[in-house]
Amino acid sequence: MSPKLTKKSTKFERRHVPRQGQSQKGGGCKKTSHNGGGSKMDEFIAQFKADTEVTAQKANTKEREVEERVWLKNEKNEYKDWEIMTTDINSYPKEDRANLRKMKEKIVKKWSY
Repeated sequence: MSPKLTKKSTKFERRHVPRQGQSQKGGGCKKTSHNGGGSKMDEFIAQFKADTEVTAQKANTKEREVEERVWLKNEKNEYKDWEIMTTDINSYPKEDRANLRKMKEKIVKKWSY
């Protein structure tokens, strides 16, 4: 649908021949609102970036909380192991001594690499 150029056309006229669809789409120019702000797309992008940052911060906070819980659980397990290893087996009744020995053996295996 481009107009036919004749030999009589000047360079200027050939350069400014409207392209197909350009008049329908507004020539690809950016439309801005009349209240001095940016386009609605700019507002949407700004809001999207802000939401993305908030989501990333929430994810980082949640990850940090999970790491803290895991660390705390490991600390508690180490403390229990330490208590068992430092207990005096002879201070317990004979029935409990066998269980304490087994627990100490498991802990020794666990901590020996």
